[in-house]
Amino acid sequence: MKAKKQKPKKTEAAVTKDIKNFLDRLKRLGEPIFFVKLHGGPMQRAGLPDWLIIYHGRTYAIEVKRPGGKATRLQEHTLAGMRRAGAIAAETGRAAGRGRV
Repeated sequence: MKAKKQKPKKTEAAVTKDIKNFLDRLKRLGEPIFFVKLHGGPMQRAGLPDWLIIYHGRTYAIEVKRPGGKATRLQEHTLAGMRRAGAIAAETGRAAGRGRV
């Protein structure tokens, strides 16, 4: 009996593209949304999430990981700080749960 081929997991870039397409669609529909993809670099604070989104007056911070991926301690610390300040801050890529999307 042949083993079933496993479907390859999405890459982080593919997840990011899905998020961008979704946000672009909301903008085209006239939703009140602002978003920016942060790319990191030497002049930027380490640990910031990949996406900052403001939608209907709420601030969202999203750290993108491939399915099964995990945020670093610094990223988790930053997301926790953003939650304490009132943002909805989450990480993609792991099983659904508190602070995960």
